[in-house]
Amino acid sequence: MEIITRPLDQDTRTALLSAGIGVNEVAVSHFRRIPQLSYIRWLLQAQARLTEIHAASPISLVHHITYATDWLPAPKLEGVPLIWGPVGGSTGLPKALGKLFSRRLLAKELIRSCLTGTVRLFTRRWAKTNVDILIAQNHDTARNYAGVRRVYVRPNYVITPPTSADFGPRLEKNIAIVGRLIEMKGVHIAISAMASDALKEWTLHVIGDGPVREKLQNQAKSLGVADRVLFHGQLPRDTVLRHLAEVRCSLLLSTHDAAGWSAAESISVGTPVHTWNHGGPAEIVSLTGCGTTTPPSSEGVHELAMAIAGSPPCPSDADLSPYYLENLTLELRNWYDEAIR
Repeated sequence: MEIITRPLDQDTRTALLSAGIGVNEVAVSHFRRIPQLSYIRWLLQAQARLTEIHAASPISLVHHITYATDWLPAPKLEGVPLIWGPVGGSTGLPKALGKLFSRRLLAKELIRSCLTGTVRLFTRRWAKTNVDILIAQNHDTARNYAGVRRVYVRPNYVITPPTSADFGPRLEKNIAIVGRLIEMKGVHIAISAMASDALKEWTLHVIGDGPVREKLQNQAKSLGVADRVLFHGQLPRDTVLRHLAEVRCSLLLSTHDAAGWSAAESISVGTPVHTWNHGGPAEIVSLTGCGTTTPPSSEGVHELAMAIAGSPPCPSDADLSPYYLENLTLELRNWYDEAIR
């Protein structure tokens, strides 16, 4: 087995080599403002390296585990089965949420939608004739690529089975929201909800950092909820999990998450997630029963607050096993066997 990837740290490289996996590291310069350009350059170099490997030792199957982007094609070898995914990106900003975001973000979303939507027309055509199995992160992407021979829905997260970790007591009127502090993550919507009577005795823990942190802090002050909106900044993963385990529920209010890792990690420690009934995060809530959803609405911040205040705990019989690593291993084996038949 060979892997083509970005530059790795020494521990990861050593672990792969020890497992008998050939490591091919492809480095490209990073365009900070337009990261997609870096990815396109990486894809081109990965295609060249894949062709070299195949010429030296014939390959029987290619699996492109992607940048979670479903509008750029994958490296491909003629006559060799290709598995593509998990991919996402087809989930867009719901029109009903438009009034809750700045004109600048809406303009960026419109440009992004036009650009990726146009390219996706060609990518769909390419996928129909070149992809043997497509792994979609959610049903939005699955529907968009329904023309592919075989399509399966599988988010790109893995849940670690709950352990007897020493978490503190659950704080009933506490909420957490985890993520980079950029506008599209919707943290400003959560802060607006904190001003509702339904959450007047609740505390919101904001975990993460980013360019809009000061703006969010000023929003909390202007709404009179600064004493109940606590900014913790960037934290180690173990500390994040502890925070998630000790609150009543977590929020994921991003505009177009294809899957939603913070939702998966919240559910992994038994904490329900409240999210929009849109995109990837809503799917894990639906499949596990661990959380609730609200229809996207520019006028619905009060309804959002009411739903958060009334969110039930995770059911005791919630089945998380489909997202355990051992089950993903079985899925991979089945996909590989199916692709090369």
